[in-house]
Amino acid sequence: MTASTAVAVAMVNPAATTTTVTATPDPSTVGEAVTVCSITSIDAPATGTPTGTVLFTIPGGINQGAVMNGDGQACITTTMLTTGTVTATYSGSDTATASTGTTTVTVNQASTTTTVTAVPDPSIDGHAVTICSTTTVDGTAIPSGTVTFTLPGGGSQVVTINTSGQACMTTTTLTSGTVTAAYSGDTAVTASTGTTTVTVNPDLPSVPRNVTASQGVSSIVVNWEPPAKGAPVTGYVVTASPGPATCTTTGATTCVLGAVAGTTYTVTVVALSAAGNSSSSEPSDPVTPVAPTPPVSPPATNLTLTTTDGNIKVAEPGQDIVFVGTGFAPFSTVVVTIYSAPTVLGTFTTDANGNFQAPVTLSEQLSAGHHTVVAMGVAPNGSPRSMALAVTVASDTGAGLAVTGPAVAMMLMTGIALAATGTGLVVVGRPRRRRY
Repeated sequence: MTASTAVAVAMVNPAATTTTVTATPDPSTVGEAVTVCSITSIDAPATGTPTGTVLFTIPGGINQGAVMNGDGQACITTTMLTTGTVTATYSGSDTATASTGTTTVTVNQASTTTTVTAVPDPSIDGHAVTICSTTTVDGTAIPSGTVTFTLPGGGSQVVTINTSGQACMTTTTLTSGTVTAAYSGDTAVTASTGTTTVTVNPDLPSVPRNVTASQGVSSIVVNWEPPAKGAPVTGYVVTASPGPATCTTTGATTCVLGAVAGTTYTVTVVALSAAGNSSSSEPSDPVTPVAPTPPVSPPATNLTLTTTDGNIKVAEPGQDIVFVGTGFAPFSTVVVTIYSAPTVLGTFTTDANGNFQAPVTLSEQLSAGHHTVVAMGVAPNGSPRSMALAVTVASDTGAGLAVTGPAVAMMLMTGIALAATGTGLVVVGRPRRRRY
């Protein structure tokens, strides 16, 4: 038998593989880092460890490759994961077949926090206030969407959030109360709401306008226009410069100030309100009031001028008398005149209550007989005001006082009684300067 050789061809197929996928953590949150791993193993009865690469397909269409390590594992880490199916495809090799594994992952929305600010706060009614919301994310996601601002009183405005998570609006109609900012959320992040309490104070009135001052007798007539804007006006304070004359109204836009004749004044006005007072107005043009001009004859009046000794009836040439007047405009000029032929005894200024005391000396040449002393000025409303006192000036003949009235009658009765009893009535020479 001769020798022979046989050749056999053996076919070795690649070993089958199985690929599995895991995601850690799962579930995760949007923007959170998640590690996705695949493990590829050789199916029995084959043995060995596969080599090669794995392609990961992530929900949303993202593909990323990784080289398997010596244990048949390949991993990637991503912050772009979304809810869906992760696929790991092993490419295979000369000794191992390709295989694919999948896993379903859940990626939850990231939570957000929204805060609200108002600048300035507190603010003033009618002034601009900027309201901003800031939305922060618990994670690395960038919020998108809109914020709805709801203002006290029910007004609202929708604003698109920017990439910094901020939305802002400006308003001049804000009122005190609660401002709410409601962030809408998006597919990646949750909605959230923030609030803040704001205080809006009433605006102060703006300054009164067009202040004018008109010359009067011992007075200034002031007119003005109300402020153009601001809180409701409850009144006005008018001040003369130099002072100290002022007047206050409860809403009227005119008033009268007492004034010293011959002095030049300017006038300013301040508006009052429950929120506070306005600034002082621009001063009026200068004005110089004039003094009362005594008429030729005494003016008619039923107001009685008095003295520090009461309502005297008699006087003497050269006598010092302090006349007392009331009810005139405060800080105004009063002219005291004696009649028949008008002679000015003095010019005086009233006090804060519109009163005055006028110390005068009657002329030594004052004729005997009936005279009238008149104080002329203006009332607080600017109308003429006169007060009069009738006096009888004694004769210089030595015949006694040429007077009538209860006091004289009493003197006569006393004289008659003394004569009846035999008692003499001694007449003493009258003093030249008697003080009242």
